Amino acid sequence: KLVFGQTYHPLPTQNAYWSVYEFDELQNVYDDKVYSVEGDTLINGLEYTKVFQLNDHPTIYDTVKILHCFMRQDIEAKKIWFIRHYLGEDNEKLGYDLSAAVGDTVSLPAFDYGNIGDSIYVRFNCDETVTLNNGENRKQYCFASTYSVANNVQQFIEGICNVMSTFPNKYSPFDPFHQSSTPCVEIYNEYLWSLG
Repeated sequence: KLVFGQTYHPLPTQNAYWSVYEFDELQNVYDDKVYSVEGDTLINGLEYTKVFQLNDHPTIYDTVKILHCFMRQDIEAKKIWFIRHYLGEDNEKLGYDLSAAVGDTVSLPAFDYGNIGDSIYVRFNCDETVTLNNGENRKQYCFASTYSVANNVQQFIEGICNVMSTFPNKYSPFDPFHQSSTPCVEIYNEYLWSLG
C-alpha cells in the first residue's frame, strides 16, 4: 500500500490509454475518444510528452490518431502544464497544481474555455484515497470551480486520471468537465481505473 507523503506518482508518459466520453454539441451525441502518450519533444528548451487522440466513436472507428497536446510535468512541484496543440496554441498553460492545500485557490488556465472565468478552482476536502482495480491506493485531489461548483468539479487520482477529463479536450462554449467522463484507464496493459 502507498504511504502518502513519501511518493508522488506522475501521470504515465508511455504505455497508457485513457478512454473518455466527450459530448459533441453539434451532433448531440457522445464521442468515444482514446488518449495516449507516445514520445517526447523539446519545446523552448523544455521536455514535453506528446499526447495523441483517437476518435473511436461507435459509427466512425477511426484508425488514425492525431497529435492533441503536449504535457510537461514537474514532479517536485506537483504541477502539470499543457500546450493545447489542437487549438493551435504554442504557449503552455497550467492544468494541475497538486501542491495546493485544501482551501487554496488556483488558476488552471489549460482548462479555461472562455466560460466567464471557470479556470479558477478551490481545492476542497474529499476522499483522500482511491483504490485502483489492482488493490493499490492512490491519493485523490478535488477541485471545485468558483464559477459553477455543482457542474465543474475535478477529481484527480494521482498518477492515473481526472475522473472527468485528464487532458484539456474541448473546443466549445461548454466547460470540459461536466461534458466528459473517463470510464477506464489502461497502463502497461492493466486496467487500473474503471467506472464499470
